[in-house]
Amino acid sequence: MLIDTIKDQQLQARKDRDAPLAQLLTTFYSEAAMIGKNDGDRATTDKEVQAVAKKFIKNANEVYMNLPDTDNRALEAIFEIEILNAYLPQQMTDEELQTAIEAIIQAKDLSTMKDMGTVMKELKTGFDGQYDGKTASQFIKELLK
Repeated sequence: MLIDTIKDQQLQARKDRDAPLAQLLTTFYSEAAMIGKNDGDRATTDKEVQAVAKKFIKNANEVYMNLPDTDNRALEAIFEIEILNAYLPQQMTDEELQTAIEAIIQAKDLSTMKDMGTVMKELKTGFDGQYDGKTASQFIKELLK
């Protein structure tokens, strides 16, 4: 499970005396682990860990966007984003996303905007977390008239 990988990497960072990495992974692990603990003392799922990673990345992006590139906090935000992206599924390229959407539309014989929900549902089933929803929506709107 992803939560176990984070814990192992956090422990290794502490052994390596990599304080910035250890601190980030400790905070990330704690936040992710609390989700499962608060929901019946169970293990946190990979999807829940990825949701926490996305939240951390969003916060780091906001910090980065509001500071000059030379500010240490901006550099820390870039560091956080790079580390946390490793815990997310590989993102589809725009070409891969468009190909997947076209395949769904063709396989289901869809043709109108009323079918957009069906395409989004199929896309989520097959590729959840691997694409940007806004981009997918734009491609679907272009393909369905």
